[in-house]
This record gives sequence, structure tokens and C-alpha cells, in this order.
Amino acid sequence: MACNLKNVGSSAVSCKENFSGVGTKLFLFLPEDLQAVPTYDEEKAEYTEASFTFKEGKGAYEVILKPKSGKVTSTSNANGGGFSNVFTGIVAKSMDEMSHIARVLNNRNFGAMVSDGSGKYYVLYSPDFDNEFSLSSDTGDTPDSDHGHTLTITCSPMIYPLTKWAGTLTMAPVSPAA
Repeated sequence: MACNLKNVGSSAVSCKENFSGVGTKLFLFLPEDLQAVPTYDEEKAEYTEASFTFKEGKGAYEVILKPKSGKVTSTSNANGGGFSNVFTGIVAKSMDEMSHIARVLNNRNFGAMVSDGSGKYYVLYSPDFDNEFSLSSDTGDTPDSDHGHTLTITCSPMIYPLTKWAGTLTMAPVSPAA
């Protein structure tokens, strides 16, 4: 178990961007499509690089988000241990397809990842606890008003806040158009 303290922000030599927000693509996956149960890295607030290796012919599914609409928040679970990690974002295009997969996400366990803007992904997945999914939708009331599905994915508990993964994500094969 990683129970050692580390210095935080004590080095002035790091001169790189630390972007706010998340990328514009949400990636969803099914736990049974993974080759093995993901494991945490004992030295970082991350899953190990080999954690999200998919079985042959399987992979993650892409959901395009409205630009600058996504974020991940974390809070500690007082007395219960661990952290609650929550993704929120808006899908404003392909609303029919999102309506269709919302039913799937509402009725089964899944995992989710979103880019952190620096080559890693924020992960909302725990091998021991199912994700919670909620959705609210709005058609808008005038031709120029905002519309879309607002997604909320909650993974709790997780060992770390803002848990990440550094690796190359395998995408699911594209199905032929119907």
C-alpha cells in the first residue's frame, strides 16, 4: 500500500502547462472487454500502464463532447474512505445516438476515460464498484438556444482523487453503417 508522503509543488524547474478542463472526447468501455482486472500504481495516483489492455477485437467507444463542457471533480468520502470522482459533460451533436446508448449506460456497469490535456486520461472506473450514470436532456426552445444531453458519471469509491492512466487507448472496431 502506498502510504508514504511526497513533496508537492516544491520544484521550480517544471515549466509546462497544466490545463484546466478535459478533452472533447469521452471514451466508454465494458469491463468484460478488458484482458485483466486493472491495478493501481503504488507510486502514483494512477492505474498501471498495462491496466487497460483490451481483448482481441474489443476496445473503447468514443463520445464527442461539446467543447469546453467537460470536467472531472473529486471529493473525499469522509469516514468511508477513498474518493468520489465525477465526470460531467455535454453531448450536443449526435443526440439520437446518445439517447440510444444512454439506455445501455443506465442499465449496466461500464468504465469511462477523458483526456487530461497532457497525454494522460482521467479514469472513472473501479474494479470493485459500479459506476453511476445520470442524464438530463434539453432540446432548446429557439433555433439558436443551447441543447444537448448533460452526462454525469460517478465512480465511488476510488483510491485516489482525479485518478489517471497513461497509456495508448485501443478503440473498438467501427461497425459497418446500417
